[in-house]
Amino acid sequence: MADGLPAPRRLVLQDADRTECRPLDGGEDYPGLPGVRKTVLHAHSSPAVRFNVVDFAPGSEVPPHSSPTANYWFVLAGTVDSVVPGREPVTLGPGDCCVQVGVDHGWRVRGSQDVRMIAVVVDL
Repeated sequence: MADGLPAPRRLVLQDADRTECRPLDGGEDYPGLPGVRKTVLHAHSSPAVRFNVVDFAPGSEVPPHSSPTANYWFVLAGTVDSVVPGREPVTLGPGDCCVQVGVDHGWRVRGSQDVRMIAVVVDL
């Protein structure tokens, strides 16, 4: 896990009685992907949308894979390579975003900094 980053907090404004900002449970490790942790900030079932914080430890990697989703990523901290088979990796840093739809994709963390990204995942 990316130990250098604080646990995310979540504020959900749904009605007048629920306005507190609470720390989240710290998320869960992705099975088979050492150093990668996901915290679900919010999920909606119809349409299926997930709003996640994903933390990557230095040196961690997500091998290229496909998914039946549209993925919208925003880098908050650190530097990460977007990996697409057959193409040169593209390095992204704080403030950069990436949209993945219908393409095999993966991630590779370079350097010694933790990486934190926001991911909005929409089922297609």
